[in-house]
Amino acid sequence: MLWLSDNGVPWGLVTAAIRHQACPLIFMNACAAKAPVRNRCIGGLTGSRVAGMLARIPVESTFIERAHIWRRWGFPLSTDTGDRVVLCCASYVDNCFAVSTNPAGAICILEDLESVLKDKWRLIMKPSSRSYVEARGGNRGSLNEEKWPRHDTFNVLGHWLQDNGSVRSCWARTRQQMWGAFWANVSAAGSMKLPLLLRMKLLLRAVVPILDFKCSRWPPQLQIANELDAVQRKMVAILLRLTPENGETCVQFRRRRGRAARELCLQGGLWSRRWFRRAVAWDDHSRRERNSFTWAAKLVEYRAAAFLASRRAVHNGRTATRSQPGFVCRRWHDGITVARMAD
Repeated sequence: MLWLSDNGVPWGLVTAAIRHQACPLIFMNACAAKAPVRNRCIGGLTGSRVAGMLARIPVESTFIERAHIWRRWGFPLSTDTGDRVVLCCASYVDNCFAVSTNPAGAICILEDLESVLKDKWRLIMKPSSRSYVEARGGNRGSLNEEKWPRHDTFNVLGHWLQDNGSVRSCWARTRQQMWGAFWANVSAAGSMKLPLLLRMKLLLRAVVPILDFKCSRWPPQLQIANELDAVQRKMVAILLRLTPENGETCVQFRRRRGRAARELCLQGGLWSRRWFRRAVAWDDHSRRERNSFTWAAKLVEYRAAAFLASRRAVHNGRTATRSQPGFVCRRWHDGITVARMAD
């Protein structure tokens, strides 16, 4: 508490954090009886929900202090009302992400953020956390290639983004993780002795959550959807444990097993449809009424038709290639349209 107070955190906020963490014993009154509500304590300050709140204190205070300086490096947006909005930096607990019209601007924002965190809070960025990604087609480079290495894929809170707006890299990693969970849980020696119904339930509990976490941020794409359904059919075919019949060739057996797995997948629901429903739900969620100054609201505005039209005018209508502004936005809109039609 003294350390927090010495570094500028108000005593009231420190006290509220400690009280929130300590979870004092609470009594519930029912008529004349008073029953204690036990097991309320959730542990120490680290590794708990308060740890995340304490991590946001230096980050958000620095945002407030330096935002007026970062505006010169940020990514400008023009709203429908004519107001000029600049996106600079975003955070999730202690994860910080900067955005700019060029890599040098984004790096300047993060280095200024780090300098304040170091001088005021004695915090620094890990070397492994320094990286940047630039939209494909640009070749402007960073301020220091050794300190800020350039990547064509970027990990943002478990989601892999590519410089051309594709989700192919994220899907490849997700497919590998899904197969890892399948072999470690569903197809383990003990699990294969269970009835088919229980094996199918275990498949939904062990494998599908990995897909659910990733796919809601993917723009629906038919090619990847077909590959996802193929993974589902292969896993279900393994769980069926069919054996070749007398006189049946290998090709005939594989076709029969594939047809049986496909029928079972259709009955239980295709994973591609599950992905499409989640993508549509996420799109509707991001478009709900909210504070117009949040990043989610600005990103929805970034995908708006008026914004795309203005960018086409700036770039002479060149929005049909991967390296030009507007392609990712159009891909998302087209994918959502496909998902709604499929649903």
